[in-house]
Amino acid sequence: MDDVEKVEDVMLPGFRFHPTDEELVEFYLKSKIQQKSLPIQLITQLDIYKYEPWDLPKLAASGEKEWYFYCPRDRKYKNSARPNRVTRGGFWKATGTDRPIYSSDATKCIGLKKSLVFYRGRAAKGIKTDWMMHEFRLPSLSDKTLSANDSWAICKIFRKTNCMAQRALSHTSIPSDIPHHYGPFNHFNEVQHAQQWTTSPLPVPNGDLHNNYMFL
Repeated sequence: MDDVEKVEDVMLPGFRFHPTDEELVEFYLKSKIQQKSLPIQLITQLDIYKYEPWDLPKLAASGEKEWYFYCPRDRKYKNSARPNRVTRGGFWKATGTDRPIYSSDATKCIGLKKSLVFYRGRAAKGIKTDWMMHEFRLPSLSDKTLSANDSWAICKIFRKTNCMAQRALSHTSIPSDIPHHYGPFNHFNEVQHAQQWTTSPLPVPNGDLHNNYMFL
């Protein structure tokens, strides 16, 4: 058996790989750059830009809704620090500036996190998709030369959920005239219960009849 075993061969049922941003850069990415091997392969080494995002989940070592990859930071131009994020069918576009990742004691910046969205087609007429990526990298040691810290990144791939649909579900309310214990399994009983109420003339102190609700 290989020294670095595949995750599916050694993982226990119920295991989920959900590292924090700090753990990704301080342990996993730093170990990769320093060429330190890990006992099990939790993150696959892959040039993700040779694939479309929907093809990546089956290539990951683990993950159900999020997939992690060690990705070489290829350059768009030979002497440029700008990475090449173009695939055969589209491109990844950054959605803002890099966000710093701080150590647990908040004393120093240990990494940078960039958010990107995948677009089908080419830049001029790209069509936005719901595929997202968070790219994690170590801070550059120099602004002028490419350092070892710039050689690898960890890419977290996932699909953006439909916020509008989630919001609609979370705001679905029960009508105010339905008892608070109304639910999908007692709807029929509630209807029957409501039908047992009817109006009936009841005497009032002045001797007149008055319609009030009474239970039959």
